[in-house]
Amino acid sequence: MDWRYGEPALDDLLSDPIVLALMRRDRVERQFLRNLIRNVVHASQPGPLQPDVVPEIPPPRVPEQPPMPEPDIPEQAPDLPGIPEPVKDCAAA
Repeated sequence: MDWRYGEPALDDLLSDPIVLALMRRDRVERQFLRNLIRNVVHASQPGPLQPDVVPEIPPPRVPEQPPMPEPDIPEQAPDLPGIPEPVKDCAAA
């Protein structure tokens, strides 16, 4: 990508390895992001918005993931060396 002469084109930005890595991490598809940016640019232009001119943005697809396993929590916390027992309230006795 050569940014020495002004701003890069949208397709150049969307093909940058760092941008692609972030999109993969955030599960954002290229076409969704391209439509979103174009809609923002269109909405920022002066003049009335025409609802039939602005394309619909589909919601991002989130792949199905297996449920998280239940954590293995012991019934009683283990004794930790060096940590004193809590002080009992004498007034309650």
